[in-house]
Amino acid sequence: MQDPVHPPGWRSHFNIVFAQSAARGPSPNNTFASVHTRSLVWY
Repeated sequence: MQDPVHPPGWRSHFNIVFAQSAARGPSPNNTFASVHTRSLVWY
């Protein structure tokens, strides 16, 4: 599926970032990144 706003590959990139963050578990260092990634993926 092509996103008309974001360039190709942006979704897979953020999915990878989110997966890595989720694998590390909740922590003060990645909480913001997790929320930010989630908002980008699902916005």
